[in-house]
Amino acid sequence: KNFRNALDIGSCVGDTVKDFSTKFKHVYGFEPLKETYGKLVENTKHLDNVTCYNYAVGEKSDILEISNLKQSPTRNKILDIEGEKFLDNYVKGRNLPFHLWSREKVDVVNIDSFNFTDVDFIKIDTEGYVLPVLKGIKKTLEENNYPPMFVEIDNAFGGLQAVLNWFKDFGYSRESVDK
Repeated sequence: KNFRNALDIGSCVGDTVKDFSTKFKHVYGFEPLKETYGKLVENTKHLDNVTCYNYAVGEKSDILEISNLKQSPTRNKILDIEGEKFLDNYVKGRNLPFHLWSREKVDVVNIDSFNFTDVDFIKIDTEGYVLPVLKGIKKTLEENNYPPMFVEIDNAFGGLQAVLNWFKDFGYSRESVDK
């Protein structure tokens, strides 16, 4: 393990957390949905260098609502204006019965409140809810010498330019990775 700490914001069921655990001394994973968080904990319980948190991450402490698409946990979104549009189109477009989707209230924290140190890498995969996460991580970046980040940016909901401007303001460069 050549690296110190990694933050995995939007851990889902733990695939990236497990991978990071082989490369970092410690991995901190954040997953807001209770059911998905339970799978994250189950999938990483054998790893002594992983700590999981059942929180959404944003700019400030809050309580927000998130979609829970039971068959597509990687498509769950914070239900802001864009998230509501997505949920409406997703449910109607697939004629999903109610037992396959729901809404869940989740606690939101900002990363800066954790006072993480020795952070060497940050992954953010929050299904379009990127800018609020970035706004709540500024102190952590500053105090950890601006570690590399991997950030999934879904431009389907707009806001791409605001996110790119945020990165530019903090001296980050952009590299695109296509599937």
